[in-house]
Amino acid sequence: MKSSKCSAMTLRAYRITPTGRRVEISRRTVSLQPGAIEISSIWPPCACPRCRPAAEQLPESA
Repeated sequence: MKSSKCSAMTLRAYRITPTGRRVEISRRTVSLQPGAIEISSIWPPCACPRCRPAAEQLPESA
């Protein structure tokens, strides 16, 4: 592994054959220089129908 001051992430896609053999079909490495964006562990709440509270899912009745 090479040493560098930037973060890198490699994404790989595989196809599995009927015999269980793994065949790589693509690979992409993304690098990010320090200070390019602020990375935080704080995420907004999920807005999907499964995660929203029940009160927000139902239409308001007049």
